Amino acid sequence: MSDKDYAIAATARVVSGSPILAKPAHLITFVQPATGKSKQKFFITIEKPEFEDQFVHVKGMFSEASEEEINNTFSEVLTEATKDSTIVEMYFPIHRISSVKNLVFRSNKK
Repeated sequence: MSDKDYAIAATARVVSGSPILAKPAHLITFVQPATGKSKQKFFITIEKPEFEDQFVHVKGMFSEASEEEINNTFSEVLTEATKDSTIVEMYFPIHRISSVKNLVFRSNKK
């Protein structure tokens, strides 16, 4: 057996000029039970969500905007939120969460 290094090719690359953050923002979509009809709510995190037992521990803010609007303007929303001190720390039960999406990563599609 030789002492050579082996390279592993990347399957997806970050688009040039995209920020690489230690604490990327995520969009958590969860179901808020209501009388007769469930309603989707959005929470934008300022750090990576931590999964603990049956809960997700997050820091961030709630948003009334649509998912598409959040995808396009989340950095501006977070900048304004940090100025206004509207950041909260929450624990969401896992069974209420329908999706967790990284808002920073954009794959390079060819």
